[in-house]
Amino acid sequence: MRRELPAWACPALMGWLTVVLWLDRAGGGGGLWLQRGLGVLTWGVLLLALRRVSPMVRAQTVVVVAFATCIEYVFSPTLEVYTYRFHNVPAFVFLGPSQPVYVGAFVAVSWLEVVGTHLGTWAWGTLDPTGWVTIGNPPSGAAGGYGWFDLAGLLAAPYLLTAWDRVTRRRRAAPEPQAADVH
Repeated sequence: MRRELPAWACPALMGWLTVVLWLDRAGGGGGLWLQRGLGVLTWGVLLLALRRVSPMVRAQTVVVVAFATCIEYVFSPTLEVYTYRFHNVPAFVFLGPSQPVYVGAFVAVSWLEVVGTHLGTWAWGTLDPTGWVTIGNPPSGAAGGYGWFDLAGLLAAPYLLTAWDRVTRRRRAAPEPQAADVH
């Protein structure tokens, strides 16, 4: 049984992230605790959305979020290619699976990059970490990078589901310890 999100879900989710970026914007008076609260709410929105999709899409989302989180920590606080205004990685930063979603992710990420940099939620550096290549703000390649996140999700999700099935099957098959007979 294939379950999908309704057609209104994509614009609603993009609208949610736009509101989150607006609330977290630089100069908006929001502090670190507001950002953390927005992160918790956004995780709740994601979990609610994932209730409506197939286990494969859930697994792909887990992989994409994990992959994107690693990339965020490498490129932002480690390499300082871009920096968030609190010099952290907000909990509301993720996205992404399947061929139609590549275009959707490209549009969504492009939108988020334009809105996020315009509102001052983050700013890209002027040069790459080597100091040789200039970077636009936002860079045009950022949205294309999410295609790699989706590819990671598509390739790794079946293995993740298989491993999960093995773990849960072992738990179900494990015999319960028997109490010793006392005569």
